[in-house]
Amino acid sequence: MTDGPGRLPVESEPRTLDLDRADAYGRSFADVYDRWYHDISDADATARFVARRCRGGPVLELGVGSGRLARPLAALGLSVIGLDGSAEMLDRCRRAAGPGSISLVRGDMRALPFRRSQRGSSTGVIGGALIAFNTLFNLTSEAEQFSLLSEVAGLVDHRGAIIIETIDVSPLLVGPSRSIGVRDRDRNGLVVTATRLDVEARTITGQHLEISDRGVSIRPWKLRWLTTDHLDRLTASAGLRLTERHGSWTEQPDEAHPDTHISVYRRAEGP
Repeated sequence: MTDGPGRLPVESEPRTLDLDRADAYGRSFADVYDRWYHDISDADATARFVARRCRGGPVLELGVGSGRLARPLAALGLSVIGLDGSAEMLDRCRRAAGPGSISLVRGDMRALPFRRSQRGSSTGVIGGALIAFNTLFNLTSEAEQFSLLSEVAGLVDHRGAIIIETIDVSPLLVGPSRSIGVRDRDRNGLVVTATRLDVEARTITGQHLEISDRGVSIRPWKLRWLTTDHLDRLTASAGLRLTERHGSWTEQPDEAHPDTHISVYRRAEGP
């Protein structure tokens, strides 16, 4: 849409998006994810970390997105199953990965489309699972987060690991409940970010307003955060036990990187 003189074209009309939908994040960010977040963490170090812990079968990446992590995992020879609720994200992953290297599944993390192993069996369906960079926070209620952890616990082999990366959001809790910030995403534009914090519900709801030579795009998002203590309680209730925690994918101590937590869980009845 093009407006009169002095006004920016609007790339897409603002729309109401149910932020609890499985594809909400992908619909908002698929077209810019690789441009904005390609260096958000060390993908090769992530792949090496996961490969050392998940050797008993395929690795399930939940929220595979555009394949930023799945590609280096596959390059190490791992069999990778990538699940995402967004058709847009999966299309980008498929184009970037090429045919056959990663098995892609469109599905909702709140109802995984995989058959669980028999209760009490040590042999799971997958050799490990990766839930990277706050993907767990995209589930916006405790019941949904617990359900996912329980489902994954029923899929993973007793020798495998469930690896969860989370970011500490506690610095946000001492600030205002509503905030606006401006940042450069690339040379061609600016992004204005507005957020609303609900401490009681543990949710952050936001809008990324991208202003560039292509026009204006509005990208809404929502997350529900967990502290590591809360995460440990949920995973324990789901039948998992914490075996490692690091502050980076290069296995530095958690204290060295207080904003990042790499937690490794295994089935409670495993070795």
